[in-house]
Amino acid sequence: MKSFFLHFVFSIVGFSMNAQSLNIKESPDTRKKLEAPETKTPGVFNTSLADLDLYVGEYTIPGEGVEIKIFVKEGALWALATERDEAELVPAKTHEFTVKGVAGYLLKFEIVDGKSVGIDLDVPEGMFKAVRKNLNHKLGVNGTPTIDEVEGN
Repeated sequence: MKSFFLHFVFSIVGFSMNAQSLNIKESPDTRKKLEAPETKTPGVFNTSLADLDLYVGEYTIPGEGVEIKIFVKEGALWALATERDEAELVPAKTHEFTVKGVAGYLLKFEIVDGKSVGIDLDVPEGMFKAVRKNLNHKLGVNGTPTIDEVEGN
């Protein structure tokens, strides 16, 4: 009987506290806070065309037979992969992009000496590493990697 009584009391107290928490007064500040998530796109960064050029190029996933072309179209970065439709990429963080309108795709560009040398892909099929085609990897001073684009590409 005691446990039933305690359960009954806690149920009433809980209901009373929930009813109070639902009693929100309308104010401009409250309305602004409630509407903020709908008016913002979290994680979107502004990028210039010059910034996007850093990522433009052709990449391959070794051993998978997948080629990825990254290019600029209509002022945005786009990707075209083997057996896939082209897709617009949306900046998420520095050197990281998602696929517009599609969940579960993240592309993280690897930058060395100011050039994109690869992409870490986190996609529904798994995690993959794409490497940029037509790059010569060299060791610079103190063994630091440097990248030189192969002429003609």
